[in-house]
Amino acid sequence: MGPMEEITPTPSNVAEWRSTVSEVESALLSYPARADNMWLRNYPNGSCSIVSFTVGSVLLQRQAQPWRLLSKFSGRHSHTWLVGGTDGAAQASIDATIHQFPELATGPFVGSGPSPAERLFEGYAGTSVAVNQVPQWWHHGETLDVYEWVFPRLGILTTTAGIV
Repeated sequence: MGPMEEITPTPSNVAEWRSTVSEVESALLSYPARADNMWLRNYPNGSCSIVSFTVGSVLLQRQAQPWRLLSKFSGRHSHTWLVGGTDGAAQASIDATIHQFPELATGPFVGSGPSPAERLFEGYAGTSVAVNQVPQWWHHGETLDVYEWVFPRLGILTTTAGIV
């Protein structure tokens, strides 16, 4: 991988991001043990972190784009999506599972500015981490098995733990 590219929501970049979201979604929905996997069985509900990390990993390796995972928490709800930009401003967002909140969207959000999820989680604390700096503890439950299965199918390099 060469130097990191700036994340800019040009029409061609947005088209590539949408294509990547579709590719990842298709791959994850074909995971053989999906019905028994707590993070995928009710897709898109409960799938935001595994989908966001997978999309971010694909874009990092294919396009050297340094996306960040943003997780926000409000009471009993939490949500994770990808943001790209400088100084904490979301120049672009990819929220592949925003449609788990039907009051916000009917499909993935991919484009300029913040995710519509910002409205739902406005005023709530969040954490942000670069896709290539996600700590081992962030991967929870049955996610490692999914990464070990899906990353090779997407042409993504993995470590023995299945993490980029």
